[in-house]
Amino acid sequence: MKQLRTELGKELFSNASEKYPGTVRRVMYDTWKNMTDQLDAAAQKAGVADDWTRGKEKYANYIRDFYGNWERGKYNQSPIDKVLKGQNASEIMEPLSGKSAQQARDLLRKYRGYGLEPQEVIGDVRRYLTNQKITKFASPWKWDSRFC
Repeated sequence: MKQLRTELGKELFSNASEKYPGTVRRVMYDTWKNMTDQLDAAAQKAGVADDWTRGKEKYANYIRDFYGNWERGKYNQSPIDKVLKGQNASEIMEPLSGKSAQQARDLLRKYRGYGLEPQEVIGDVRRYLTNQKITKFASPWKWDSRFC
């Protein structure tokens, strides 16, 4: 049931839930909430309620950091989710080097203890940006023809 609750929660609290009509989303939420209540009661009965609560909080933070969250009726996609779903170098690097770069770096630093090395990612981003500048300056531009 824990796995089913997790998968239902991912679908429900991601932007994918927009594809479902309101009544279906409501049933999904009620089902998810019922499963959560049952799991909370089982954890309480087993004497591990505090561990269960901490685990749920850690997982909820992970989902918000790597996917996004709903806030005031609007879905806010995480910059890390944009990186993971990017189809080319520009789409992958934009969240790491554009307006959301600091937010993305802060999120990556939170997961340093889980095998992620943010400095390596930041180094890759710097190399990409340097390469973009070199490529930009190496290509001819409209004023070149005036000096030939």
